[in-house]
Amino acid sequence: MLAEYYLAQASADFSLPPRTLTTEARARLLRYRWPGNVRELANLMERAALLSDTPQVTAATLDLKEAPVIVPSVLPPGPGAGAASLDEAMRDHLQAVLDQTGGNISHTAAILGIARNTLRSRIRKLGLKGSRPVAPPSAAREGAPLAATDHGIEPEVTPASRSTPVRWERRHVTLLRVALAATADESLLAGHLVSLAVEKVLGFGGRIEALGQTWLDASFGAVPIENAARRAASAALAFHKAALEAGRPGFAGTTLIHTKQTTVGQVGDIIAIDDAQRVVLGGTLDRMAQRASPGVVHVSGMTAPFLARHFELRGDERPGADDESAFIVVRPDPSGLGAWRRLTRFVGRQVEMDVPPLARGACQPRTWPGYRAGRRAGCRQVAAGLGVSARRSRPRMARAGGCLGDARVGRPHSSP
Repeated sequence: MLAEYYLAQASADFSLPPRTLTTEARARLLRYRWPGNVRELANLMERAALLSDTPQVTAATLDLKEAPVIVPSVLPPGPGAGAASLDEAMRDHLQAVLDQTGGNISHTAAILGIARNTLRSRIRKLGLKGSRPVAPPSAAREGAPLAATDHGIEPEVTPASRSTPVRWERRHVTLLRVALAATADESLLAGHLVSLAVEKVLGFGGRIEALGQTWLDASFGAVPIENAARRAASAALAFHKAALEAGRPGFAGTTLIHTKQTTVGQVGDIIAIDDAQRVVLGGTLDRMAQRASPGVVHVSGMTAPFLARHFELRGDERPGADDESAFIVVRPDPSGLGAWRRLTRFVGRQVEMDVPPLARGACQPRTWPGYRAGRRAGCRQVAAGLGVSARRSRPRMARAGGCLGDARVGRPHSSP
């Protein structure tokens, strides 16, 4: 199965344990209509490898959302009926995605997993423009005559509805900035890399907040979503991998991530970050950019707690103009438990570890938990070997320099 190949490749690229698809995930992939090309499948498997907490990728992790299915009208049988039905199905699907993105070409191409030029070509071929279908030229010839051109077409006026109140909420929002360092002449060639960044942001559930020729700002969590910081870091890692594979010389990509509890407003279907809060978030990213190095993912100290479980982090030792802590994302944590923070190399106690547990318990210092119980058990064991009672064995052990365990570790102690 092609999906398993891309899943294994993504797991290896990010040094993750091998992932497998569950039965439900396989069935979900087979039912999906795949409007984009094979690139959409590769992006999906990359996202599943980075966001899955277990080696088994479930259907919920895939999070495949079908566009609304529109039943095409029944065409009379004829030589071109099959081709017409296929064009109508493609037209309906493109129309649904364009409506979803508000006619944004970059967003639509990223969702479909195709290039923007390919999308524009299909829009022209199917007679679509923006988010509204345009009747093909033949319809104008076969339909009713057009009105005189000197009379403007009056737009349809929608009656005013009841005003919707604005609701404000406080929630944690993660802002991701992708910046490309290049000369002015090369900035025009950065469009492909910026498109890759947009593709990764949208693929991991973010949205574009601001866009330039060589940079973009994206938010995760302004629209409620689980693991916003993790998704932002995963999108940044995926972008660096894609930029490296693109092989564009003269460009160096820098990614910065900051998380903060932010005021978010909503009116109807529109969700926006408060403008003053956006300035604060952008100012933090500007300060981080002053000491950032290209090719790695930089995260602020406020973002690190949200990533510590899923990514291996190390402190950014480059000097900054302030005391704000910063970290660098080394790689995804293969254990998924933040084990990189707790597991350290065992040093200098191997001799004591070689002592049998019963004797070791008898040799523990008096302040250690379980000291008295362990000592009594150890003395009873030694007494049994000497053929005397445990009480009579204690003076002999003291004169000999301790019990059996003390002789092995070289640390005698007196009896209690």
